[in-house]
Amino acid sequence: MKKQLLIIGIIVLLIAVGLSGCLENNKENNGSNITPLSGKVTATTNKIEYRQNETINITIFNGLNVSIFSHSASFTPDFCIENIEKKTSEGWQSFFVHCQDCKYDIDAPGEIKSGQSASFEWRSRIWITGNYSKLEPGVYRLVIYYQIREGNLSETWAWQTVYSNEFIIFDNSNDVLITTDKAEYQQGENINFTINSLSGNISYLVYDCDKCYLNEERFKIHFLNGSNWTYIPTGRDPSEIICAQCVSSGPKIVSESTPCSGSWDQQQRDTGQVKPGIYRISTRLGGVIKVIGDGSGIYYSNEFTIKEMTDEEKLVGTWSFESGEKVWVFNKDKTATYTSYNGIPNQARWSLSNDTLCLTVLYPDVEPPQTLCSAYHFESPTVLVFDEGGTWVKS
Repeated sequence: MKKQLLIIGIIVLLIAVGLSGCLENNKENNGSNITPLSGKVTATTNKIEYRQNETINITIFNGLNVSIFSHSASFTPDFCIENIEKKTSEGWQSFFVHCQDCKYDIDAPGEIKSGQSASFEWRSRIWITGNYSKLEPGVYRLVIYYQIREGNLSETWAWQTVYSNEFIIFDNSNDVLITTDKAEYQQGENINFTINSLSGNISYLVYDCDKCYLNEERFKIHFLNGSNWTYIPTGRDPSEIICAQCVSSGPKIVSESTPCSGSWDQQQRDTGQVKPGIYRISTRLGGVIKVIGDGSGIYYSNEFTIKEMTDEEKLVGTWSFESGEKVWVFNKDKTATYTSYNGIPNQARWSLSNDTLCLTVLYPDVEPPQTLCSAYHFESPTVLVFDEGGTWVKS
């Protein structure tokens, strides 16, 4: 009897927040016989921003439960890089990183065991029309090859591709440098940036004794609209982009060793959250006093992308009734937890398909698992509305 009441309590709670509907069997298909540890092979650079011609350190990590084979673990590690890609408004443009007219003595791929990694250094350059050239400023990623050797026949050893994280190459000639902390952001995520001087000190005038206002007279946000940059009005007051490291009085002195930092919350004046796309930040020397040298002009940050969140990305997190009562915690691994009316934490699996959210409750000693589904839509990344009634708010 207690077990039956417990199941009824779950169903009543789910219906109350809009999750009702058909019961169905939950089937899983793992696809491959390779069981993931971290789930994948990753390629990571040691920083996200580099000067032109700077050496980049790259680490290949094997998160599978089988060995992989890569030139990164050999005596010729550069040859694990197939090519490099630059982000443009029309997609990724590919470039060679090796001489296409040369012959090489390439070492065999080395083994990277499960849970281990291999690191190497690569001088950032590309091969264009018979010569090596420096990378032009922009956002890039590396295309890395590795091999999984299943079976004894080398003909079955397939080459796999993994992309590195995105990173920024900035112009060495700029004496004022603005860089964001990442090359890609999700909607609603704070965009943090720094500004420093590569050719001596500069100072920003401070109109407020406690804050260094980097307002729209000093800093602007631009959106890449086709092939043209469009100014985006952001502020609701003069301080909506704020330099966080400022002295209490007088100008803020900025140099390469003492950068100034600020952030933008992705809000556009009067309309709220900006749309996904490619953006950049600009400043003009009219708002800057140079301690060394003079000059004028506009300086731009690296380009960065605001990525539209998928429904699965929006769902991950803690959701509550509009009243504020905690309901569900959704995890990236497709599991979810909630606390029932009697205070007992319960487990579930979740899935999204065709604008329908399904929860399969994994209740102890209850067979078969109970699966309930309901159609939904996101009013915003933090408001989830069920078509059959009920609204959740993300905390």
